[in-house]
Amino acid sequence: MDPVLLQAGLAIFIQVFIGLFFVVTGVAKLLEPKAKAAAIVRAYKLLPSTIIFPLVKLLPWVEGLVGIGVLVGLALAEIGWWSLWAVIVMLAIYTLAALLTIIRGIKMADCGCFGALNIDASPGATITKNVIMILAVLWLLLY
Repeated sequence: MDPVLLQAGLAIFIQVFIGLFFVVTGVAKLLEPKAKAAAIVRAYKLLPSTIIFPLVKLLPWVEGLVGIGVLVGLALAEIGWWSLWAVIVMLAIYTLAALLTIIRGIKMADCGCFGALNIDASPGATITKNVIMILAVLWLLLY
C-alpha cells in the first residue's frame, strides 16, 4: 500500500476519532446531573467553589463545540487547526488536574471524563489516555 495514502487515511481516522470523542463526551457531560458533575470537580480540590457550577455548565458546550470544530476541520483546515490546538490545551489541563490528584494523594475512582456514560477512569488511566491523544493531535498538526 502507498505510504502517503496510508498516512492520509490515518490522519483522517485520528481527526474523526478526536472530533467524535469530544462531541460524545460533551453531550455525555450535558446529560449528567449537574450536582454529580460538580461533586466530581470539587473532589479535585483545585478550584474555588464559586466557579464549579459555572464550569460544569460551560465545559460540556466547549467540549462539544471543539469536537465539532475538529470535524469541520476536515473540510476547512483553519478551523481544524485552531480546534486541534484547543484539544491540546484542554487535554493538558485535564492531565495536569489528574496528575495533581496523584501527587496530592487524592483518591478518585472517576475522573469525570465521560459524564453520563458512567465509564470510570482513574487519574492514571486518564493521564495515559490524554497523553496518547495529545501525541496523536500533535502528529496531526505536523502532518
